[in-house]
Amino acid sequence: MGKMRSGRSPEKSTVIEHPKQLFYGRRKARPLRAARQDAYDTVLPQIQITDASRALEFAGGAPKSLWVEVGFGNGDSLAAWHREYPDVAFIGCEPFINGVSNFCKLVVDDDLSNIKIWTDMAQPLLEALPDASTERLYLLNSDPWPKKRHHRRRFIQQESLTNIARILKPGGLLVMTTDHASLADWMLEQALRHPAFTWTAQTQADWETPPEGWLTTRYEGKGAVAGRRQVYLVFKKTA
Repeated sequence: MGKMRSGRSPEKSTVIEHPKQLFYGRRKARPLRAARQDAYDTVLPQIQITDASRALEFAGGAPKSLWVEVGFGNGDSLAAWHREYPDVAFIGCEPFINGVSNFCKLVVDDDLSNIKIWTDMAQPLLEALPDASTERLYLLNSDPWPKKRHHRRRFIQQESLTNIARILKPGGLLVMTTDHASLADWMLEQALRHPAFTWTAQTQADWETPPEGWLTTRYEGKGAVAGRRQVYLVFKKTA
């Protein structure tokens, strides 16, 4: 494929620290408004994973079907999936406090028995998940880190793909989206190089068109209005 152009402090909840691993980016932006703060204080303690080794201890036991989203932003897609697929268990990873608080506000009145949140870098959680425990992993519009010297900060690397392959079930899906051309090329090249994944696209329309049942995020909608082209890269773990 050729080039593709395109108030109160929230520190009450536990923040997991991993001093040996570098975190790039912001933990928090502007102060939380009252509604978000209240949702954060109420919901997060019910769903936050504080021990990665116990991530699969859901109310009903280990889930039969688990989807993981890495970097869920404001939580739009995660909240929508959570309502759309009540029989699926979800784990969302997001270190940005403002995004976590927005997600908590979105799900404050929902059944929380099948949703958990990891409020730190995704790598320690993925390393702790059991082999073949996950049906889908989503990475939607991750930070492109456009400068060449920052490319090592991009989430998709050979090492992370190996770990994703380990936790995915045979036939499980890795779904990556972006509207940044350089990142799209990077993710495609990295995934094609990895022996555990097969690209599902057969034609150009397959990576230009959302997968069946796709729930459009707010970010994606704004990007379309602004004329940015979203790319959908779906890879399947080989048996």
